Amino acid sequence: MAAPQGEWEIIKDENEIPIDSLVTAIHAVLIPVTENENDHPVGKVLYWHGRYITNYDDGGKIGTCLYEPETNNIIQYTVPVWPDITDPYDPSKIFCSGHLTLADGRVLTSGGERNIPPLASRGLKYSFIFDQGELGITNRPWRNTRLQDSPFTPTIMNRGRWYPQLTRIQNGKVVAVSGYKYESQEVETRPEILIPQMNLG
Repeated sequence: MAAPQGEWEIIKDENEIPIDSLVTAIHAVLIPVTENENDHPVGKVLYWHGRYITNYDDGGKIGTCLYEPETNNIIQYTVPVWPDITDPYDPSKIFCSGHLTLADGRVLTSGGERNIPPLASRGLKYSFIFDQGELGITNRPWRNTRLQDSPFTPTIMNRGRWYPQLTRIQNGKVVAVSGYKYESQEVETRPEILIPQMNLG
């Protein structure tokens, strides 16, 4: 039996006008979103780029988009600037980060690009959580993992990682490996363990 064939199509609105994706997507992850606990999860797609930030004057923010296939709606959310940031080339750039979906459906990103013109890029130490459960409450789903009610330990990675790999292992912990270092454009050879706290209800 032949495998089913798919095809690409341009996403259009009700007037057959192509829909603007708002950012040039580099990263994308499928996340479950539920209206209430009795609903079956409806897959939405979270995507972002992150090389171009909104404005260095306001600390720089990264735009991410949440696409809903059922309605073709796209809503943009910004990633908060990391607290106490002092390096002007060190905003919350989750471009070239590692990311995965945790067991409770939230999205974890770690690392990213620490771009230092005219020097080569290096790796960030920051981690962020996208919590779709906040969409109907605060409408601010992104939060850094340094908040007091942090769902994630440690609050910052020990090592910078540009293009890291994140892998969730059987006990729920996350292993972060590789990526370019914070200090130099050399590959980080030492892995580290990240310990998310699950909201499994």
